[in-house]
Amino acid sequence: LWLALLTVLTARSGRVRLLGTAAVVALVFALGDHTPVYPALHRLIPLLSLITYPVKFVLLVAFIAPLLAAFGLAAMRERTDSARRIVFLGAILLALIGGIMFWAQRFSMPGDDVRATLLNGLSRAGFLLATGTLLLLLARSVGIALRRVLPLLLLAVAWLDVLTHEPTQNPTTPPKNYYDLNLARTKLAMNPQPELGGSRAMLTPMAAYLFVHS
Repeated sequence: LWLALLTVLTARSGRVRLLGTAAVVALVFALGDHTPVYPALHRLIPLLSLITYPVKFVLLVAFIAPLLAAFGLAAMRERTDSARRIVFLGAILLALIGGIMFWAQRFSMPGDDVRATLLNGLSRAGFLLATGTLLLLLARSVGIALRRVLPLLLLAVAWLDVLTHEPTQNPTTPPKNYYDLNLARTKLAMNPQPELGGSRAMLTPMAAYLFVHS
């Protein structure tokens, strides 16, 4: 995001303008009915009803952001004021993180884990400072060996940021828990056992409700 914003502020090529405009339009469309833009477009193009959730437009931004970041890295070598722009954008992003942390603590809702939010915000600020340090080094005239290592370190920091920004989203289970023969029959120990032409296993109404609505 930092490099993508830097690109929009520094690069002046037609490709950057096209990518930046597409990203902004995708973000506006992703808001769905919360703005008048997407409903008006939906009336003009009824086929958009195939997109059940407009937030999927964010996928376009996920593809555009790395391209803009690449343009930003290339533009840093051509401009002399890149360091000042990096610091300016970094300060804004750091202030946004601080604002989110303040909001989470000051206006927490029932069920919110404020401590986890604050710790996550502090770690994101650490990654932001590490990224900014690497970008400032890349913007300076450094040796060839260091210039080869810095992009690799930048990728490593970005990957660690993505890897640690939240707990593992999807729970997992060992394969034996769903490939073992007659596992459910053994674990549930139903009496009588479900069999063809005999008794059957059915969901309770509460379990069926949870499956459908959760």
